[in-house]
Amino acid sequence: MKRLVMVLAALLLLTAAALAQEIPESDISTPREGVAVVGPQEGGGLAPLCADPAGTDVLMNYLAGTPVTVMDVGENGMAHVKIGEDVGEQSVWLEGYMRSELLRYGVRAARTVPRSTFSFSTPWEIDLLKAPQEGAQAVWRLNWEESVFAAGISPEGWLHVLWPLGGRHDIGGFMCSEGIDLGEAQTWSAWAVPPIAGERTEAEIRERAIQETIIHAQELGLDAQEADYGALDAMVFDIRLTYDSETDEATWMVWIDREPKADTNVSTSVFDAQGNLLRIEHSNG
Repeated sequence: MKRLVMVLAALLLLTAAALAQEIPESDISTPREGVAVVGPQEGGGLAPLCADPAGTDVLMNYLAGTPVTVMDVGENGMAHVKIGEDVGEQSVWLEGYMRSELLRYGVRAARTVPRSTFSFSTPWEIDLLKAPQEGAQAVWRLNWEESVFAAGISPEGWLHVLWPLGGRHDIGGFMCSEGIDLGEAQTWSAWAVPPIAGERTEAEIRERAIQETIIHAQELGLDAQEADYGALDAMVFDIRLTYDSETDEATWMVWIDREPKADTNVSTSVFDAQGNLLRIEHSNG
């Protein structure tokens, strides 16, 4: 009996793998688990994220292009999703349910659906919170006149900030929109995307950036202590693959911050999607 169960389990895994392989990378409409984005909305509308599969309680409404992780595709047409980062103690995300037809699926979808955000500058210092509610834990402090990019807004006026803040892609959170003039959402010509088949992964680009920084240490003004692999690995501040819809090209950028919490002494490596170095430069002010 045990052997039969094991055989059946193996067959199920093989069947699932075969089904996954049958879906071409260009197919962005077939609902499936994994990477997805909020799909185009009629008239620039918003896609609701609900607290339950019945879709009766709207937690947040999201703009087109918002990255989504699909955890399960329900039989009732509601996908169980997570929106936000999940990479560290300060990571913030919101979990709920979204109609499957309002999503586009797979890594290609992130380049097919342009990214939109509410973009504004903070009128005063504001805390980003762990949850969209008063008294929630603060995870980050926004400065006065800091650029903010929000992907979603709740019926109560809470904003879900997802775009990189100060170069940290693992920092996001919630803030109240009271006193802020949001205006219309902005659609971008270039935005961050995950790599597709044939492109380098974030881990590979991180390795390439460190090695290239060591090679160019002298022209970047690094001393022997700073040019150490372990030291540079600890100073990697942000890594981002950005897709440009006008050129249909993706570019990796890696920032190595030699003075944490300061906008100086930053080395930037730029690669094409396949990992070829385009340029490496140093900013000191």
